[in-house]
Amino acid sequence: MLGYRVGLEEVGLPSRPEYLAEADFFLHSGVPAMEKLLAVDERPDAVFAATDVMAIGAMSVIEKKGLSVPDDIAIVGFDDVPYATLVSPRLTTIRQDAPAQGIAAAEGVLRMIVDPSANPIEMVIPVELIVRESSGFSPGESPSSTAT
Repeated sequence: MLGYRVGLEEVGLPSRPEYLAEADFFLHSGVPAMEKLLAVDERPDAVFAATDVMAIGAMSVIEKKGLSVPDDIAIVGFDDVPYATLVSPRLTTIRQDAPAQGIAAAEGVLRMIVDPSANPIEMVIPVELIVRESSGFSPGESPSSTAT
């Protein structure tokens, strides 16, 4: 949620608390979260879900309400799970470097074992935006390269 607020602040837009819907990272929680977002007075035109499975749950609600992804609401997930390309439209997502995450976690645990009093380290693992149809862009086309 902090990323939402900071990201909007960086581009000079106000954050809207009604656009935050908490969920538990599973498919079933994407459904009520999207239902909550569709119930606000001015529904969002784009949604970022914390996982691809939540995004797919949200997509199902949008379709059931007679709306379209991405024409009415664009969707972006996180994880790049293999079935992100099996839904229609194919899901735009953020791909994380799982091996690098595992290495960082192992290094953190080893550091705590060697020096239990050491402060936790902050590590940023690079991610990659995988553009597919659910965001309203064509594969190979990036949002930054498209003028609107």
